[in-house]
Amino acid sequence: MQQAAHDAETEDALPLLAFTLRQLFDQSAKDQSKEGCLTLQAYKSLGDEAARLGPLENAVRKAADAVLDEANATHEEKTALREAFVPAMVRVNEQGEYVRCPARMDELPAKSKPLLERLAKARLLVIRQEGDTRVVEVAHEALLRKWPWLKERLDAERVFLIGKQQLEQDLRDWQAAADKDKAGALLTGLKLTRARAWLVDHPTRLTDDERAFIQASIEREEAERRRSGAGRGDGRSPMWFRLPRR
Repeated sequence: MQQAAHDAETEDALPLLAFTLRQLFDQSAKDQSKEGCLTLQAYKSLGDEAARLGPLENAVRKAADAVLDEANATHEEKTALREAFVPAMVRVNEQGEYVRCPARMDELPAKSKPLLERLAKARLLVIRQEGDTRVVEVAHEALLRKWPWLKERLDAERVFLIGKQQLEQDLRDWQAAADKDKAGALLTGLKLTRARAWLVDHPTRLTDDERAFIQASIEREEAERRRSGAGRGDGRSPMWFRLPRR
């Protein structure tokens, strides 16, 4: 279909096109009057003009919504699904777009896994075995950008996502630094203030290494504060005395 080929001008074009054509074929096969024919009209009907979504993008959105509806997912399960995506399965690239990132299943919230399995069965995620580890990854990045349920939550977490990526890079730099340079590679200023808050607000979203890195940064800052206070005596303003008159 020329129209479908024209629409599929994205990075994951072929998988997305294959997914949509399969959806279209399955829909057509259910309608015996169409005898399994794939028509341009049927293809265009997959789109949503009001939401400005083409057939390829809307096919992903509809399939994802159907998974949540059919699962009758609870609020708790949906929250766990959000925690699975953020931050493990999503990154923000240099162009500011959401992109997929493979994640280990054993590091994701337990209550998210039934929904992850359902999304994989619907061909929206890919779950594969890498050695002894099960890895899950988004099959079509249109899911991250065009599924309203997920994009709304990603937009709300955008600042955290970007900050978390910066933290990961800072951690790598600290780990790679020579021993004499490690103190200088610790977090300071705004980065440390933000990381302190994450220890309280998002402890489960941080790895053991990240928490240790933040804690080392906090200890260094507090040690410097104590040294600075000791250098000024008790840290209080100097007292002024009036000399007695003669």
